[in-house]
Amino acid sequence: MDLSKLEFAGTVWEFINKGRLGPLIAYLRSDKPLEPSDREYLADLLQGKLKRPRGRPKGGLDAQNMRFLASLVRHVKSEMRQRGERYRIHGKAVDYVLGLYTYNGKPTVEREKFENYLRRSREKSRKK
Repeated sequence: MDLSKLEFAGTVWEFINKGRLGPLIAYLRSDKPLEPSDREYLADLLQGKLKRPRGRPKGGLDAQNMRFLASLVRHVKSEMRQRGERYRIHGKAVDYVLGLYTYNGKPTVEREKFENYLRRSREKSRKK
């Protein structure tokens, strides 16, 4: 798995949602690769073509963090499927993503809450 894609996505997320330029500047000054699609997205963002959504984000910072980590889990699972892994990939993907995003050696999100979020975010509405 190419971690540079996840790292770039994380730095852009911090810039858009929290307004932090430091991680993005550090990433751009490093020798890490940057794909052409990422360059275009970043150029549009800096030029002002892409704007932050108006109003308060849904759910606050914890919910944003959950959504971001859930998108990373889906990405990791799809890459595992492309490599040919078929069994028990959910647990491996969750462990991997929670291992990447830690603060002082502890995951930024409790695993049980994160598993509940992943399960509920994919359930279909039962109302008819």
